[in-house]
Amino acid sequence: MTSTRSKPNSITRSEFHDAMETYSQSVQLRFDALDAYLKESSASLFKVFDERDRRYAELAAAESKRLDSIMVAEARRIDALLVASASAVGLASQRAELTASTLAERVDTSAKALAAQVEVTAKAAAGAVEATAKALAARIEPLEAARYVQAGRSGISAPLMVMLAGLGGGAILWIIEHLLLAAK
Repeated sequence: MTSTRSKPNSITRSEFHDAMETYSQSVQLRFDALDAYLKESSASLFKVFDERDRRYAELAAAESKRLDSIMVAEARRIDALLVASASAVGLASQRAELTASTLAERVDTSAKALAAQVEVTAKAAAGAVEATAKALAARIEPLEAARYVQAGRSGISAPLMVMLAGLGGGAILWIIEHLLLAAK
């Protein structure tokens, strides 16, 4: 066999072409395998991502429902507090009205009782003053008469003393009557 090679380590063009073709096919097979692997891996990754996105959507929906239920419960709680506050205000208003009317009745009753007591006291005081004035006048008149008889002036001073005693008793009665009118 004769060799067409001129140099021991050299290759011919057709051998080079065949080697390149084989290498090219080998590379193509590797690229095809890599492409298939990437497509398969991508499909798996897309499935994983889709599953992850679906799970996130489920979690978001569940969280939204939870927050909605919390908001509804909180709104109901606040509404219940408002109703309780309104009823407490109404109850306090009723109690205040009842207390005010009871107090007004007590004040009215006390005022009437005090007015009656003042009137009774004024009448009693007027009677006592009048009786005291008469008693004093009755005691003073004989003494004055005796004194004036001794002094020789019995005609002028006795009537003056009676008049002064009457003026004093009248002034006291006038003061008591004005106190009664002011109390009413």
